Amino acid sequence: MRFRITSRNRLACLIVLILASTSVAFGQNPPPRKLAYTYGGGAFSSTIALINEDGSGQTQLTNAGFTDSYPSWSPDGSQIVFQSNRYAGRHNILRMNSNGTGLVSLTDFALPYTSVDPSWSPDGTKILFASDRGGTRRVEIWVMNADGTNPVRLTTNVQLGSDSNGPVYSSDLEPAWSPDGSKIVFRSNRTALPNPEIYIMNADGSNPVRLTTNTAEDKEPAWSPDGTRIAFFSRGGGRDGIYIMDANGGNDHSLTNGAQPAWSPDSTKLVFTDFNPQANYAFTLYTINADGSERAKLTNNGNIDSMAGAWQTTGGPVPPPPPGPAVYSVSGRVVDTSIAQNGPGISGVTITLTGSASATTTTDSGGNFLIGNLMENGSYSLSASSPDWGMSPPSIAFNTSYPYTGFVGRNLSVQFDASPKFLQFITATYFAGEGSNATITVDRWGYLTGTSTIDYATSNGTATAGSDYVAVSGTLRFNQGETQKSFTVPIIYDKTPEPNETINLTLTNPTGSTARGRQTAVLQINDPFPEIIHEGNFSLAAALNAETWVRDPFTLTTTSFLGDNTPTRVALFARFVDLLPNEDASAVTVMAYTSQGVSFQLPVEFVGPVPEFDWLTQINVRLPNNLPSGSLSITISLRGKASNTAVLRIK
Repeated sequence: MRFRITSRNRLACLIVLILASTSVAFGQNPPPRKLAYTYGGGAFSSTIALINEDGSGQTQLTNAGFTDSYPSWSPDGSQIVFQSNRYAGRHNILRMNSNGTGLVSLTDFALPYTSVDPSWSPDGTKILFASDRGGTRRVEIWVMNADGTNPVRLTTNVQLGSDSNGPVYSSDLEPAWSPDGSKIVFRSNRTALPNPEIYIMNADGSNPVRLTTNTAEDKEPAWSPDGTRIAFFSRGGGRDGIYIMDANGGNDHSLTNGAQPAWSPDSTKLVFTDFNPQANYAFTLYTINADGSERAKLTNNGNIDSMAGAWQTTGGPVPPPPPGPAVYSVSGRVVDTSIAQNGPGISGVTITLTGSASATTTTDSGGNFLIGNLMENGSYSLSASSPDWGMSPPSIAFNTSYPYTGFVGRNLSVQFDASPKFLQFITATYFAGEGSNATITVDRWGYLTGTSTIDYATSNGTATAGSDYVAVSGTLRFNQGETQKSFTVPIIYDKTPEPNETINLTLTNPTGSTARGRQTAVLQINDPFPEIIHEGNFSLAAALNAETWVRDPFTLTTTSFLGDNTPTRVALFARFVDLLPNEDASAVTVMAYTSQGVSFQLPVEFVGPVPEFDWLTQINVRLPNNLPSGSLSITISLRGKASNTAVLRIK
């Protein structure tokens, strides 16, 4: 069967369509408008909640435990701003979706400022608020972009006096926009501290004009959406409740008891706060017509407070997107605390971040570092490392979650105390005699973990390599826990008396340590002292009876010392007793000391080199005939230099 549209049934179809569209538009009531309000359980806990204008559909948007209050809607009804002390204990301005999601802070809660009384602009792009960020004890009106950027101060406080804490200023609070966004209404006590009045000014803060002039306390102004009236709370001088005046301040008249008035979007009603006698005088939301009729209770929460209602606006401009999640940074310094607690910074130290994010950087020439773009609610660990330094603490744990311990603003500042690992000569001057191997000791100081190396070398001072000493160079290696290493410098014995000479010593190219302390030193070469050859670890002289070639102990063969041809002749052997061409045996002095403390000089008969042992000198002396049995100590002197002490044993 086919359906044909005739002129008659065309008319019928048109009627059906009109009726259908009418049923969509008028067949049911539109959904009730919503109000946001402060829902409290006490002086230190309140949340933001929603309720329909008929009192149904109560929904809590924020969590208890903080004081969330004074909501303000975006012009399209999709967003709410409010004040909260949930961060750092100071009130700041927060923004969220109308269902309670997407909560972000618009003012920097990490800074030591308080921000309250938010009001969203009619075009959705800006938010008014009151803050003390302009100075201590100064509360002024500010405006910022809806994403929290570019805060600008609109009012400047008036100094009204001073006290023991300094200047006392007026306060500008509770700003609200005119419907066209060209004006701002606010309250201020700039004429007298106990007497706030209602003012209006241009949106840029210029041309403030006082609207109320009375002895009452006038505050909490609210501009009607049609732009014609301002509702406010007034108390004192016979006034107590909500009043309405024209936008120019005229026709001031009482509306009802209560406080905190807010207009409905069509300017026909107001919502306000008043005590509820049926609920132990808890704060309760009421509504009333703009002409004062039909006062009705909106909330009935028993002892739970309901305050500061705000009617949802719809159909207005969509606000710009909210700011992204807050980002944080950690900065700090690596300090050489071996010099001073706030000593010089150390460059080139590796800083490593692990945890909810990973990052690596190095300290600059002043020992400073910065790692940024850390997300909120993250857990992190920061460490500093360098092969040349030990760090305290080894790592620092922190998080970017409330209460933001240690943060100033959104930055955490830390310090690593560095203990150096460094190698140095143990003294600035070493000493050695010719014909010896000079031992040069290098110390490792500070943080002794890991392996360290350093290069050493000799160079000419007044001494010359090859004739005065043997040049050396090399690398010292310190394993973990080792504190000292040494190298030797062979000193050549040239058999020529001469002034002291010097060799330069240097340390270079440290690894696993830092170059500091004594990196240079001097080795001073002295002419050697005579040295009597003795047996091993004993002081017994290597001596012979020069007549019988018998080792000591000697039996004396003489009866007298002077004038006798057969006294005992002893041959001593020594190093560094080499006579110059113009010297003879008389240049050498040999002293003897008995165990009874008697000292005398022994005659020296011969001084000369030992054949095939040119480094060794033989010295013949005569012993007296009346020596007691036992030990005889002897020393040798040449050119004012005395030898070690050796012992002869006498039978």
